[in-house]
Amino acid sequence: MPNIKGRKKLLKARTRISQGLKMKQVQIIRNASIIIFLLGAIFFLTNFLNSKKAVAIKEKAKNELVSPPTKNQLITNGTRFENETHSTKGGGQNSSYRIGYVNLTNKGILYISSGTTLASEGSFFTASSGNTENNGNLYLKGDWNNDGTYTKDNGKVIFWDVDDQYIDGLGNLDFYNMEINKSPGTVSMNSDMTVSNNLNLLNGKIDLNLHSLTISNSATSGITYTNGFLLSENVENSSKVKWNIGTTTGSHVIPFGTGSDVVIPLTLNLTSGNIGTVTASTYATLANNTPYPISPDSVLHLRDNNFNDNSANLVDRFWQIDKTGPSGTLTVTFTYAPGEEPANGETSLVGQLYYVANKGWLAPFSSQTSNAAANTVTTPGISNFGPFAISKSSSPLPVELLDFSIKMNDKNEVDLIWSTTVEINNDYFTIQRSTDLVHIEEIKQVPGGGNSTKLINYRAEDNPPYTGDIYYRIKQTDFDGTTKNSDWRHVYVKDKTSPEEFSIHKVYPNPFSDGFKVEYFMDKEADVTMQLFNELGQVLFSEIVHAGEGLNSYSYSDKGSINLGVYYFQISCEGKSKSIKLVKKN
Repeated sequence: MPNIKGRKKLLKARTRISQGLKMKQVQIIRNASIIIFLLGAIFFLTNFLNSKKAVAIKEKAKNELVSPPTKNQLITNGTRFENETHSTKGGGQNSSYRIGYVNLTNKGILYISSGTTLASEGSFFTASSGNTENNGNLYLKGDWNNDGTYTKDNGKVIFWDVDDQYIDGLGNLDFYNMEINKSPGTVSMNSDMTVSNNLNLLNGKIDLNLHSLTISNSATSGITYTNGFLLSENVENSSKVKWNIGTTTGSHVIPFGTGSDVVIPLTLNLTSGNIGTVTASTYATLANNTPYPISPDSVLHLRDNNFNDNSANLVDRFWQIDKTGPSGTLTVTFTYAPGEEPANGETSLVGQLYYVANKGWLAPFSSQTSNAAANTVTTPGISNFGPFAISKSSSPLPVELLDFSIKMNDKNEVDLIWSTTVEINNDYFTIQRSTDLVHIEEIKQVPGGGNSTKLINYRAEDNPPYTGDIYYRIKQTDFDGTTKNSDWRHVYVKDKTSPEEFSIHKVYPNPFSDGFKVEYFMDKEADVTMQLFNELGQVLFSEIVHAGEGLNSYSYSDKGSINLGVYYFQISCEGKSKSIKLVKKN
């Protein structure tokens, strides 16, 4: 019995212990659950509070830009203007931000996303530490200044308002799209600028202001305009448009304008070839067509075929057109403003090119058309470039020789070589010769090409009965008897009894006091070394000069640098040398 009772007591004790353990386990699990729940609640609440704080910070940043403090400068060190979700369906909606009458300075990263419009009624400045990235639309009433980095992406910058605005900066000024919508008002360039896709001139003007505007888009849509224009009007042609046309055919219109706000478009219609980048500029002149162009090419005269002043038959405006490509043919439509018409009327106006190589005007291009009512002249087939003018076809600017040169040949005779690129009513050429530029003799006639627009080369020989210095020129005669002359060219004809190799001909005066002159003969053109030695063989003077074929001269001035005594003067050329003894006296 006692054993049975003991076992029952033991079982009851074990049961109580087991039940106690189970209750403790339940309590532990219950307490753990409570702890986990509390931790989860704390985590959720923390995230919730952080989210609200982030929204509050974002809203605060946005509110600061929408309603800026009442000071004249707003500085951002990192701001994003981008689309935000405004519906439970997750659909995006374009955002618009408007900054008040303050100047915005970006010292960090400022981002404008696609579909976003940022409008500033002050100036916009990207500091050297700043980076502005634009995929949206940036409206600006003030100035644009970039000293940092501007990443254009697909963004547009719109200049608006009536006040004048300026574009400047030490950083890149490369825009994707730009729009000018000012009436009135001017956007002035204080630095070179590039638009890579489209420049749209709705209203107002861009003053190129002695800088270059580059259009990278080769399509004809690179520049579009309604009432806006580009102001060039600089005699040095420093205010210019550079359009990378390449091989893209079609009419590329540059809407130039005058100082009185008259739009005078220049149309460049590429018909064939690779023209590369075309550079164009224009400016108005006085009634006498001054000032003449001075850069990048200088125009020397505006005379007619009789070499009289032709300004009364010219439009009061010049154009400069150049290209970088290896080829390219343009049809160009020039537009001039009312009041720039020739004093003698607008009948049958034609474009002419000043050909720098021959310092004269090429004949008018063929198949030109003019429209006096529209103040336009259309000139096809342009493949040479430089300064252009518009003249009356009845009184064109004169054609001059492309080149004229003379030289001695192996027979000791004179070869005369000249060429023309265009001839109008050219009857013949006359070769004239002179030994003193006073007494002139006509020695030979060469038939001309009549009317021609291709390169013609001419050649003639002369066996002069004289030796020494002889001068030649070409006189050109038209069918109507009109003549004009080339410049004189000089050649030295040696005596057939003269030595065939280079030698010292004579030195005088000898003895000398303050200087002397050496005449020496060269059998060909070459560099010659002149040296003066003393009796000890020391070099007192040395100089290299370029000598021509025939008789040459060289003058030496002492200037009191050497003492009285005996000296030797030596000339050396290609391993050969000749010397002569000299004496210096009082």
